[in-house]
Amino acid sequence: MIVNPYNGFTYIANQLSNTITILNQNNQVIKIIPIVADGSPFGAAPVDLTVFSLASSPNVGRVYVVNSIWDSISVIDTNLEIIQTIPVGLRPVSITFNPVNGYLYTTNIADNTISIVDPETATLIDTIPVGNAPKNSTVHADTGDVYVLNTKDDSVTIIDQNGQITNTLQNLGAGLVNLTIVEATNSLYVVSETNNTIIPVALETNTVANAIPVGNRPYPIIYNPNSALLYVGNRDDDTFSIIDQSNTVIDTIALGAVNTGVALNLQTDVIYTSDPLGGAISIITYSEESSAVLVNEGYAAKREDFIYRPVEIGHVKFVLSGEERFKVLQLQEQTITGKTIKKPISFSAHQSPQNFGNVSEIFGMHGMVIDGKNEWLFQIAGKQTITILTYYKQLETERFIDQGLTVS
Repeated sequence: MIVNPYNGFTYIANQLSNTITILNQNNQVIKIIPIVADGSPFGAAPVDLTVFSLASSPNVGRVYVVNSIWDSISVIDTNLEIIQTIPVGLRPVSITFNPVNGYLYTTNIADNTISIVDPETATLIDTIPVGNAPKNSTVHADTGDVYVLNTKDDSVTIIDQNGQITNTLQNLGAGLVNLTIVEATNSLYVVSETNNTIIPVALETNTVANAIPVGNRPYPIIYNPNSALLYVGNRDDDTFSIIDQSNTVIDTIALGAVNTGVALNLQTDVIYTSDPLGGAISIITYSEESSAVLVNEGYAAKREDFIYRPVEIGHVKFVLSGEERFKVLQLQEQTITGKTIKKPISFSAHQSPQNFGNVSEIFGMHGMVIDGKNEWLFQIAGKQTITILTYYKQLETERFIDQGLTVS
């Protein structure tokens, strides 16, 4: 999968159905493009994509699809039509765009080569022998160096922007399957599926740091420069390990099926991950900051007071900073028997004349109790601020105690 920054669309390669699915910015399917493989009885088998990102070129926004069985690249223009087919090496399994020289690189797993293609002329300009069974590659966007992972050698071949092999990194680990580069720290990260680790390499000296333990059978890896975090998908766990710049796993999230495909939308900070068995993708987000809803920090005494003196809700106002509406709103209540009850809340919305904010005034929570056993579950749009105004009444028990009342 890839997200095309030119139009904000997401492109998904469907290997077994020989199609490309395209989602718009609202994650709705807007087109399915068939890839017809002339002369191939087994179809094209599209397996990977990349996008031409140089704004100065008329090719900007074009998407290039590598077809593993058809040994070719299909070119999709910005009108979402296939306009060209370019032959490459034998059984290409990945494709990468180099923004420094404007070339495309395919890893050809069956003939142990890299094909270099000039998209301006749609021609194959070079074929470079590399290691055994090259499977994935990544490009250093600052230097133009291409790093090719050879899965049967457990090595990485480095090719400069002029097509010359400059080095081979060996003895990195066992069962290497994927890799990515973080330009901000000038580091390479290699995925070891066998050892369930990520191997950091400092590219200035090509030295290997301590391996980072992650989940079971990791494969996809992607870096989000907005948050400076690495996402590593663990296929046997259906989790993502999240790694910060100190090479520490700071969190593990399970938000859907995990397989080989992963893509990042930089504008929305959304991660897409593939679910081939379900014929679907999962859409996830993550923030290091907690999204828990708490009473304001200045009211610590009041929070403690709620525990010992529950309050009854009159109504609640939710004020959001943006224009997006609530997607989910539930009240979770725990009874005295320990049973948890979840109730959907209906609400009316109006624009506040005071701050022109997005205000939802909810009366369906009238009579509910805040006693430390209730939770409000809801989903809002990303990068918003939410303010919750709760109107409630609380029984003044001290008044009865001061008056010396007794209960018999």
